[in-house]
Amino acid sequence: MSAENHSLANARFMAAEWPPLDVAHAALREDERAMIVAAANGRVTRQIASEFFVCERTVEYRLQEAAAALGAQNRPHLVAVAIRSGLVAPVASAKLSYLTERELLVVQALSEGLTIAAIASRVLIGESAVSARIKKAKLKSAAKTREQLAAMVASRRLEAERLQDAEARRSGDERPRRRGGWFGTSQ
Repeated sequence: MSAENHSLANARFMAAEWPPLDVAHAALREDERAMIVAAANGRVTRQIASEFFVCERTVEYRLQEAAAALGAQNRPHLVAVAIRSGLVAPVASAKLSYLTERELLVVQALSEGLTIAAIASRVLIGESAVSARIKKAKLKSAAKTREQLAAMVASRRLEAERLQDAEARRSGDERPRRRGGWFGTSQ
């Protein structure tokens, strides 16, 4: 991919807007929030269980409860929603610039909580190709898990939104920026 095409792909990725977030800062337990942070940092269920001195099933249950409270469809979506809502601090996302346009589309859809089948129909590729693109994206971005990849995407989107808001304030644009079109909780 040429540098010009890559810049265009990143511009399209960053231009998509987020929909309004329906999360009314749900009352998450402190351990649920800490487990989301651990997932965002690339830890798998077994590592989180070891860190919190609980069984793996307890970790899965707590993350499911947190997902239900935040309206997330799955764990990558949970991490993305938690970062977007301010419940979890953003993570470093610099290595996302190595992804192709198709990989960015797949990762964006993953962060929206879509299933592999739904991503395949949105991006118009097969399910095995979606899995391969996610695997490549993880390798290129040095993400250990899908959740960490979703955290990187959400953090990058949040950073872009803040830059746009700052630019709007600097230019004297008093109109609030419309948010919509990306982290939808209903598909």
